[in-house]
Amino acid sequence: MIKYILPFAQCLTFIIVSSCFSMENPLEKNKKTEYEYILPNNQKFFSLAFCNQKVFTTGTNGICIYDIKNDKIRKLTDQPTFHIALHPNKQHLAISNEKELAIYNTQTEQKTWMHGSPIVAWKTTPIVFTAQNNTIYAYYKDKLIVYTQDNQLLPQKIHVPFHTRSSQILYDISCHPTKPELLFPLYMQIASLDVNCRSLNDGYAVIQKQDWTRLIYKAEYNQQGNYIGIIDSNKKFCLYNVTNHTFHSFSQSNYISMAFDSYLDILALLTGDGTIEYWNYKILIPIAAIRNYSNNYNMQKIFSRTKRLDFNEKGTLLAIALTNKLFVISTPSSNLIIIYIMLKLYFPKDLTILIVELILHLQNLTLSERI
Repeated sequence: MIKYILPFAQCLTFIIVSSCFSMENPLEKNKKTEYEYILPNNQKFFSLAFCNQKVFTTGTNGICIYDIKNDKIRKLTDQPTFHIALHPNKQHLAISNEKELAIYNTQTEQKTWMHGSPIVAWKTTPIVFTAQNNTIYAYYKDKLIVYTQDNQLLPQKIHVPFHTRSSQILYDISCHPTKPELLFPLYMQIASLDVNCRSLNDGYAVIQKQDWTRLIYKAEYNQQGNYIGIIDSNKKFCLYNVTNHTFHSFSQSNYISMAFDSYLDILALLTGDGTIEYWNYKILIPIAAIRNYSNNYNMQKIFSRTKRLDFNEKGTLLAIALTNKLFVISTPSSNLIIIYIMLKLYFPKDLTILIVELILHLQNLTLSERI
């Protein structure tokens, strides 16, 4: 422990000085809005994807592209669209509406592939790319439907377990960023499927927490595939560590969407009242909360629990799709982010958490009040 004394003293001095000279709570931040757009005529947003300085949004007015670099708005399609899926490592965007299932190039914004007939029950059928190729998976009730880019082949169907009480629930599915694995909710569990296996006995596994009592709505990997964020029907959030098979449930509720940033281990959570929370999900500490967003529509509804948050590639911007408002904001430059980076260089995890708890205590906000 002797080797930690000098850096600990330096950090402690910095913490005390920062706390004495700054009356502002480091967790409470005013929003710095880089971009804001309000849909006219009672139109609604449903989901979004952030790619190459462009935010693609779906809604009742079709798919819009908000070009951050040039500060311009343009339409990709006028057809009302609910689900989109961004490829994890290619410039491809899949869209699903009542007319077609299609893929667009996110750079040229040109359609590169389409399936002649739409997905059945397209509003409640999420889609996702696999990381290995351009294959699209669609999940509906008791089946995964596989769409390849070969139009000569009919879509394949993989039958998966399904609970009858889940038939009217809107789900989200997720692909592993590097492995051929899919996640989909299975009643009060999460199912992980190896897409290379056509037999469930070979490629099907269940992730389950003993005290889960609510239906699971969505499960999403982080960019490294070693954490899974989970939201249930009671809007409770749970974080699953894939490496050591542990769960951490947040005591607060009312969460409806999430986004992982790959640069600083940041997790953004959107609540039903329009609050954005930032967490370091590796050591489970809060970083910032932005509370001055407003909604003129009930974000508690099932159809609001879609992909409404997404970071840009560098993690410096966060796009937020509320009911009829789109915001692009800067990731908060909280002192806790700077302190965390500094502590990470010198201290083990347990000591880092103790120091951060000291910061929160000096700012009259304990960690237990937030987790």
